[in-house]
Amino acid sequence: MSHPDLFAPVHVGKIPLISTYALIQWILEGKNQGHGYGFPFDRVHAALTERIHAAYAAIARFKKVYPSGNWRDNKPLWKLSRYLEDVCDDKILRKALERLRSKAGVFDRLRDAMRIAPETGSKGLNSDGANEDMHAIESNVKRFRQKLTSDPQYAGQGHYKKMVAQIDKYWDRLFADPILVNTPKGKVTVYPQRTNNIMERFFRDFKRGDRKKTGNISVNRMLQAMLADTPLVRNLKNPEYLNILLDGCPNLEQRFARIDAQAVREQLNKAKNAPEKIPAKIKRLIAGPGFLETIAGLFKKPAWQA
Repeated sequence: MSHPDLFAPVHVGKIPLISTYALIQWILEGKNQGHGYGFPFDRVHAALTERIHAAYAAIARFKKVYPSGNWRDNKPLWKLSRYLEDVCDDKILRKALERLRSKAGVFDRLRDAMRIAPETGSKGLNSDGANEDMHAIESNVKRFRQKLTSDPQYAGQGHYKKMVAQIDKYWDRLFADPILVNTPKGKVTVYPQRTNNIMERFFRDFKRGDRKKTGNISVNRMLQAMLADTPLVRNLKNPEYLNILLDGCPNLEQRFARIDAQAVREQLNKAKNAPEKIPAKIKRLIAGPGFLETIAGLFKKPAWQA
């Protein structure tokens, strides 16, 4: 897959620079991978690290290919490769990533067996879940438990033993039968919740409502009463700090009055075009499938190298 429209107007010597920028943005986009569940369902730091490894391996394949024939054009790629190498050569990080992959595989199998937080969901932790047959779920978890306790790869490890112990402890509650309740409007079937997600959603809604009313993130009383810039406000009691801030004005009112509104507007307009804003074409490129293959395809050997 290629995106010639993204690079057609660009001089061939600029391809390495733009590719380096796109690779950096693709790596950083690893922090946004997930389905809104949070850890441990979404493992964004692992996704970021895996993208670093993938980008480093990809760059190694084409960093010595110079589309314009000038090796200096590829200096941004070489520089990025050196930075990524520091991460890829970190043995402790690599072992931690391997352990996480192994444990995540087991966790995801349990998650699938229990039909919790499906990867195909779009509502994240606000999902109400799907209508699933409880007996089928119980059978799936039994098979998962059997596999975990019979496989030597897992059976002897303490953390997996603790997982099995927790499953056994709450087994009756995990697969409790629905309860038929008589209400003024008739009989209602109540399905016992296997998780505390409903209460967590209530608490999140409560915090969100409080933030809208007060503008504060925390619902803690002490933090609600504390201004975010309290340390800066307290500095106003320091005469030397206040003199620097006032810059010759007798009070804060006159100091604020000296601010040029037009200059503020100009700075805001400049911020709209800040380099931190990713161009739409680059966003489409890094979001598409086969991104690394697309970038690698841009590096063709010149005739003199072939």
